[in-house]
Amino acid sequence: MRGIQFAVKKTCNKISTHYVFNAFVTDLRVGTCNVNISRNTAYLNYLYVQPVFRNRYIGASLLHYTEEFLWNNNVSFINLHVLSTDPTYLTDFYIKNNYNIIHRTDHAYDDGENIFDMIHMNKIRDMDDNEFLIL
Repeated sequence: MRGIQFAVKKTCNKISTHYVFNAFVTDLRVGTCNVNISRNTAYLNYLYVQPVFRNRYIGASLLHYTEEFLWNNNVSFINLHVLSTDPTYLTDFYIKNNYNIIHRTDHAYDDGENIFDMIHMNKIRDMDDNEFLIL
């Protein structure tokens, strides 16, 4: 989708640095990515695109923008957890974007209404040739 603009907000504490990446189309915020960084590792807390704007490459664009920012700020590892009742579409999204499944826990969380699976995924940057390692 053309016309996507990005904005970054940074906050810090003694343990980590927190970033919020927002994607805008004109003045409308259409997506958000939330990341914590500690040393050379980032934890992607969530990536969200408003439902009416999905399947327009906004999520992928926001993820790529976030990753470029992280790689340029000395991050070597990005970790995330997919927590979902049907994680297939989410894991497929991250796999298409070169993330690896590290561990899967079926029925990891029960909120009283739904039972969620949890999938730990990551992406590692190979610092020698700026390529990504596929493990």
